[in-house]
Amino acid sequence: MDRFAIGDRCRKNLNRYTLRAFSLITVPEDPLVVDIGCGSGVPTLALMDVCLGRFVAVDPDAACLDRLRRKARAANCADRVELIQASVFSLPPFPEKFDVIVAEGSLHIAGFEAGMAIACDLLKSGGHALIHEPLAGDRKRRTFFKKAGLRMIDALVLDEETWWDEYFACLERAIHAAGGGPLFAKESREIAEFKSHPERNRSIYYILKKDGCARQ
Repeated sequence: MDRFAIGDRCRKNLNRYTLRAFSLITVPEDPLVVDIGCGSGVPTLALMDVCLGRFVAVDPDAACLDRLRRKARAANCADRVELIQASVFSLPPFPEKFDVIVAEGSLHIAGFEAGMAIACDLLKSGGHALIHEPLAGDRKRRTFFKKAGLRMIDALVLDEETWWDEYFACLERAIHAAGGGPLFAKESREIAEFKSHPERNRSIYYILKKDGCARQ
């Protein structure tokens, strides 16, 4: 198993939280969903399993999108997902607004408020956003959501124990089973950083509804 497959396998352990957040919203029968910063599409495919809508998966990394393309074909759902290589700041124009926007830890990398303002503009009135971000900065984000016309339905916090049990411990075991070595240098650094400062890995899912977004 290659390093990307190992990462995907361990990342799947966190899908239960994505699905729990998704279960808290009401979507139309055939929703249009965009996943901004989809990576190799682990959460995207999990949502496609429970939602028979149309999906757009966006990421600047061509290799990640190629892995998602192959996995979608293997799951016989490639016809329901459009792949776009772009960042949140270089999105093409879309012919219609989205019912659901998903952003799994991607917006703070790009610049949260600027990225969120763009995402908000893509969302239909009455649509929902599922935003997963580090817990640090939570209060400032909540203030931003109110100003932007986004109403918080709920929030789910993943503490450091959850991140260890569900992801990092899985990653450490898998690397050990694969023999370790320089191939896994990046993942090994992430595990070491987690052990040094586990509290920095707390994160939060925001479940939001658009009641009338204003551009920022």
